[in-house]
Amino acid sequence: MRILEIIQSLASGGAERLVVDLCNEMANTQDVYLLILKEVNHFYLPQVSEKVHVIQAHIPVGKNPKQFFICYQLINRIKPDIVHYHSHARYTILPANVFLCNRYKFYMTIHSDVNDGYKRGISRLQVLLSGYLGKTKFITISPTNYQQFKESYPHFDQVMIRNGRALPLFNDSHTVKSEIDSYKNDNNTIVFVHVARCAEVKNQTLLIKAFNSIINKGYNAILLIIGAGYESGLGDNLKSLACTNIHFLGVRENVYDYLKYSDCFVLSSLVEGMPMSIIEALLSGIPVISTPVCGAIDAIDNDINGLICPDFSLENYIRVIEDGIIMIDKLKENARIRSINSPWGIKFCVEQYLSWFKK
Repeated sequence: MRILEIIQSLASGGAERLVVDLCNEMANTQDVYLLILKEVNHFYLPQVSEKVHVIQAHIPVGKNPKQFFICYQLINRIKPDIVHYHSHARYTILPANVFLCNRYKFYMTIHSDVNDGYKRGISRLQVLLSGYLGKTKFITISPTNYQQFKESYPHFDQVMIRNGRALPLFNDSHTVKSEIDSYKNDNNTIVFVHVARCAEVKNQTLLIKAFNSIINKGYNAILLIIGAGYESGLGDNLKSLACTNIHFLGVRENVYDYLKYSDCFVLSSLVEGMPMSIIEALLSGIPVISTPVCGAIDAIDNDINGLICPDFSLENYIRVIEDGIIMIDKLKENARIRSINSPWGIKFCVEQYLSWFKK
């Protein structure tokens, strides 16, 4: 089966991370092409397997009418059995989707909260046109995500396939352990880690304020923040707000190494689909504390392998972090046990994708 995966770019992000892992795993048994549309930063490109046929369209960033024709031409040239597209690529691919749907089978993965990103304006129009005229079949990535889509678009073919991630590879653990130890107050310091780009939707102001309070109360804890975009106005504001026990590390390729030597992962987002960072934490065997976003509420069993805040208030977010500190040993042991034979591995995810593609 010839499969064409289409993504806007391979910048650091959850959808991009999934696409790379999907391509690499599927390429073990299928003929896989990866079409990267935009001429932007390709953080994950070096991690794409040599078995994957990578095509870069080099379409400039911004509105360019030629992008629709370029996408159309490339799909026709590759002649795939399956066209599977993601995130903002859905806009560029729309004309090809509509006009080529009788030649090729089209599939689209919904990577975000349906209520936030797929029910209004041009996003809703794209789903309607691709679903009705382009005969697209849809993939949702968590039970909540599935239910949202089913309620909004009950007549479209869809299936729920949980996001997956390649199993942990620890590349530079000794160096990372030494780095994290240098931030700790002592051997009993609890290490929290947050992996996300700097953005309003990630709600990092809540995160910083909560940890400032936790640390001011005397808890022996530190927070490590990993991700892109903190050299910005918002990033500068967050850094100026943060106390000295909060450390901004920037982008790290070896995230699994940092998870390995952390005690708990924290998420503060306002909106998510199925956060890849949560999957990485669960595969690493550490618990997760999160706001009640789509995906997180499906992956975390409250009081077992993590804690879900009941709302987005600062008061309750502080409370669940305090509860997490008190319960940390229990949560870590449960998370470790659940990481064994975890359902979040990419192999199981790919098996379900291939089954859906064959229908």
